[in-house]
Amino acid sequence: MVDIATTQVMQFHSGAVDDGVLQLTQLDGREHISKPYEFRLELASTKADIDFAEMIKKPAWIGIKQGVQLAGSNTRAATTLKIHGVIESFEQVGKELEQVKYRAVLVPTLDRLRLATQSRIFQKKKIPDLVKQICDDHDVEVDTSKLSGSFDEREYIVQYEESDLDFIHRWMEHEGIYYYFVQSEDHEKVVLGNKPEGYGDMQSNEKFSYKPRNTDGSQTEAQDSEAATDDWFKEEVVFDLGCSVKMLPKEVILNDYNWRDPQTGLDCKATISNDGKGIVYEYNDHYQTKAQGDKLANIRAEAISATEKIFTGKSDSRGFRAGLKFQLKDHYRNDFNAEYLLVSVRHRASQAIALGSGAASGASYSNEFTAIPKAKSYHPPCDTPWPSIKGVMHGKIDGGDSSTPYGQIDSKGRYKVKLPLDRGDAQDGDASKYVRKS
Repeated sequence: MVDIATTQVMQFHSGAVDDGVLQLTQLDGREHISKPYEFRLELASTKADIDFAEMIKKPAWIGIKQGVQLAGSNTRAATTLKIHGVIESFEQVGKELEQVKYRAVLVPTLDRLRLATQSRIFQKKKIPDLVKQICDDHDVEVDTSKLSGSFDEREYIVQYEESDLDFIHRWMEHEGIYYYFVQSEDHEKVVLGNKPEGYGDMQSNEKFSYKPRNTDGSQTEAQDSEAATDDWFKEEVVFDLGCSVKMLPKEVILNDYNWRDPQTGLDCKATISNDGKGIVYEYNDHYQTKAQGDKLANIRAEAISATEKIFTGKSDSRGFRAGLKFQLKDHYRNDFNAEYLLVSVRHRASQAIALGSGAASGASYSNEFTAIPKAKSYHPPCDTPWPSIKGVMHGKIDGGDSSTPYGQIDSKGRYKVKLPLDRGDAQDGDASKYVRKS
């Protein structure tokens, strides 16, 4: 019997079935910084009654083999790059001869935060801590060690009729925090960052050569022969790279209002491009001090500046992942030989499987990517909608002391009001902040 772990260049594993029951024949994967990845899988099996419910419940991973250069030698060895997650959907398609066809969509565990839609209130939280708390509730590991600088504590944060994923997305977008995924041997991890120092590293520090493809566009091939391993695991290269540049606005201007200090102006500016034209103006970005406004203005300016020069390319590197950086060499245009941040990657791969033996043949892999210069500071665009409360909402005065039936009022004539949307069980005034009268 053929050992599929050594003959197949792509593997699929699920806790719902034994290894080898489902053979991966094709994948189409999409990754983008600050978005959950999605891999659409074509699978084949001789088993016609795979349990759908178990496939959805159990964790899964796909493995793609990659050649690596052994240190101090000319020999290349094989390693398996894993992409972990859960099965978002599983479909039985039909049968061809003895092969039963299935389809599955693999997503990170983080993606399941979109299934929880709720309203609640958080108090005295920094955004990275809030993101980690919510992800912890869903058993998603978050690494905040690559964040730079400090984050202000927010006294009152409302999640309103939105999914947990949208909630953390909009706040990370607001604060200029990006995220990407790092894969370990047994699970994936979400890494937060906000500066170029937080970009991820490839497993290998090798520079990637620029080597254009043949005119027929042929890709990495592994044929059904002893030479298949050598062919699949040969040096990975970038075989196409282009660049587009666009005009940018000149500066960002923000403004806000702080009722506690209405005389202090909160207009803040940050330069996007000295050669730019026009301005970007935003009002009510939820900041209270000039320092907070200056920080936000710089984040907005950096986010726009990072879109000035976009590189698009194609490669056969199985290790390309959104959020990681790589270095290019041997390009015919010398200033393209630089370091880049991968913003998005689309993977396509296939292999033919002989189900009787499990042997693979005719395998191919390639990807398309977008990237920006590594020196640029990437921040996710503020695309996630902010919810709004339409009309009047009833509330209850939160007395602040369970021993008395009377509501407590502060020196400014404000009551604490508990809103019905809040599902928390905090008592004695801890469920609310003082609310100004309209």
